[in-house]
Amino acid sequence: MIELRYRRWWQRLGAAMLAAVFGAAFIPSPPVLLSDYISWGDKIEHVAAFAWLMLWHAQIYDGRRQRVVIAVGLVMFGLLIEVLQGALTTTRSADPYDLMADSVGVLVGWGLGRTGLGGALARIEARLFPARAGE
Repeated sequence: MIELRYRRWWQRLGAAMLAAVFGAAFIPSPPVLLSDYISWGDKIEHVAAFAWLMLWHAQIYDGRRQRVVIAVGLVMFGLLIEVLQGALTTTRSADPYDLMADSVGVLVGWGLGRTGLGGALARIEARLFPARAGE
């Protein structure tokens, strides 16, 4: 397991990111993003958001079983958002292609977690909070 001295803080930041994605999913008129300039831009945004979420959490929970649980949880999170958008809003709609893009993002994030990016939080900790002698 990756040793993180500030694991709880990283977990809290990850929870805040999940809350931000959830909140953004229900903004009636989202800000100007890629979808205003590129066909399928909103799908790129979905892939990027869920890749980031998976990569972030893969650094905190690095066991294979833990990553499977996170991946499945993120796909279910995407499904929840789509269902709620379709059921509770008139300005947003449930889109199965959004869920597919979320799932692709999860896979991308998992893969990135297996690269050098998978240790970014540990490197940030080491840089910002170097261990003192005797720790």
